[in-house]
Amino acid sequence: PRLAPYHVVIMPVLRKEEERANILAYCQQVKKRLQEQVYHGEVLRVHIDERDMSGGDKGWEYVKKGVPLRVEIGPRETVGNTVYCMRRDTGEKQAMPSEQFALSVRSILDEIQSRLYARAEENLKANIRPVNSLKELEAFFTSPSADEETAIFGGFALAHWNEKAIGHP
Repeated sequence: PRLAPYHVVIMPVLRKEEERANILAYCQQVKKRLQEQVYHGEVLRVHIDERDMSGGDKGWEYVKKGVPLRVEIGPRETVGNTVYCMRRDTGEKQAMPSEQFALSVRSILDEIQSRLYARAEENLKANIRPVNSLKELEAFFTSPSADEETAIFGGFALAHWNEKAIGHP
């Protein structure tokens, strides 16, 4: 969340033209309420995506961009004063009152940050391999061979550094 281009993306669900103005006005209210929040020293980065494309395509775009929270707002949410929120880290989807979401968004982002950081740290630890020679280092970054049991490929190399060996004074 700290590095994401947006903390929250609001995706209006616009099926009927007569609902458009009401839904977009509600999206603006939610955005304004969210931007009253400060997350790690900066105002929450919130974006409303009004593009005319499917919600699935929009959602997948923001998953790939690393946006931690996606919010869908349609006619049901405007009537119920709710939001439909999706989390990037767990995939959990939940409807909640918009005021409750605004008040809890920072703690949700902190939880996502902690969870993703822990997952990345686990991945790092699981994929560090000690490399003790130039031959091992070359093998480490070579595509897998037909003999996959002995091939080493990718991950994080924990290698020695010898400045003189590469021609530096």
